[in-house]
Amino acid sequence: MGVAGRVKLFTRATSLGAVESLIEHRASVEGPETRTPDNLLRLSIGLEHPDDLIEDLAAALESEGASTAPSEASPRKDRAGEARARKDEGR
Repeated sequence: MGVAGRVKLFTRATSLGAVESLIEHRASVEGPETRTPDNLLRLSIGLEHPDDLIEDLAAALESEGASTAPSEASPRKDRAGEARARKDEGR
């Protein structure tokens, strides 16, 4: 559940049918009797740029201590770097 609290572009909420990206920890919503796995996060993807969302999730996962970062040769890693560069250029 810590990852859901560390993302910056996602809003913590149940899907409301809006255009923003959402993240939800289902087990917290359903209560202690749920059969939903405690490590499950539900994502609803909105209109934000996909590279920015991937970068946001990767940063939250890395800070959680999860070993989920793509390999150096991964195209996803390259896109995340490009998203950072785009963000820096806008400053």
